Amino acid sequence: MISFSRQAQSAKELAMRTLITSVLETASAKYPTQKQLADHLSYLYGANFGIYINRYGRLNQVIASLTLANDRFLKDDTNLLAAGLDFLNEVLVNPLLDEAGLFDEKIFTLQQKNLASYIKSIQDNKRSYVAMQIQSAYYTDVVQATPQMGTPEDVLALDRAEVTAYYHQMLAQDEVLITINGEVDPMQVEADCQASLNLVARPAQKWQLYYQQALLPAVIRKVEKQVLNQSKLDFVFALNYQHPAENYAAILFNTLFGASPLSKLFVNIREKQSMAYYASSSLNAFTNSLLIQTGIEGRNAKKVEMLVLEQLTSIIAGDFSTQELQMAKEEIITAWESQLDSQGNDLNQKNLNHFLNRQSDYATRVAKLQAVTKAQVQAVAQKARLQAVYLLDGQED
Repeated sequence: MISFSRQAQSAKELAMRTLITSVLETASAKYPTQKQLADHLSYLYGANFGIYINRYGRLNQVIASLTLANDRFLKDDTNLLAAGLDFLNEVLVNPLLDEAGLFDEKIFTLQQKNLASYIKSIQDNKRSYVAMQIQSAYYTDVVQATPQMGTPEDVLALDRAEVTAYYHQMLAQDEVLITINGEVDPMQVEADCQASLNLVARPAQKWQLYYQQALLPAVIRKVEKQVLNQSKLDFVFALNYQHPAENYAAILFNTLFGASPLSKLFVNIREKQSMAYYASSSLNAFTNSLLIQTGIEGRNAKKVEMLVLEQLTSIIAGDFSTQELQMAKEEIITAWESQLDSQGNDLNQKNLNHFLNRQSDYATRVAKLQAVTKAQVQAVAQKARLQAVYLLDGQED
């Protein structure tokens, strides 16, 4: 995995970074068509390749990922890792350019239209649409308020010359992190990287990943009406908890509140009260925010909001047993265990650890989670402040 990281400064920059991943993933100077690129991946014994974007709070990443077979399973003595690194260098450093030095016009235009259509298709999913709308309404910072891929309008407005220039800037200035997981010789890997990757050395930087927004003077409330069979009611709570001291308490609070089939939102609002088709919460640790998503009957919006706030009050008051707390811990640990055999998850964890300047292994995480007390969960819950409410009121035609 090779990541290019920086703090994006505008919504336009988010759109440029996403479009660059699509263009680079499609063709290169050596493999000018998708078929030629796919044929070479087949030649690399069916290597799996992709370029995508990622966001950790303020940090934006363009990531190229390549999965290769272990050399010892091959019939010949091919150094497949070195060949794979050569391929990554080709697609990242030698894109298909025209005589003017710009991204190939045909590929650029096609990927621009495809990306805009894809982003729009995500927005056509009403659950995702409302999540994007409340994100835009809540965040005062334009980059945080914008979906990480940008908007269809931003993508379609991009200029080929400007995007090509930005790509060269990214290649020269972004912090580059190379992470490799497998049965490899570290010394040989380093030699292969130096031989294959034509990337200019640059110093590592200290990034501020966390984005902390000041509390809004009043709760933002938005209502939108569409012809739908089901209404969507979402909430954003600011948490403002302390990193890293309260990280594990925040994870447990989220699990008890709405991120589990045993959570208060699911059990009390969906199951017992039958007031929601779905009710869940998700924690964004990098923005200290909690997103609550519910699917409801529009006429029940006020009642559902009251019930959501009641569940929060219940956790603050300690209305959960030691057994429920332990069950939440075990559920989280089980999810972590299921990820242990995933090389992709391990790469992502190493990537994140680098930018947080921390060492985090499975045993340490489990020990810290198990040490969280009921009072600590209550303390995090007490910091939750409702900031935004968005109702997509579905009116049947």
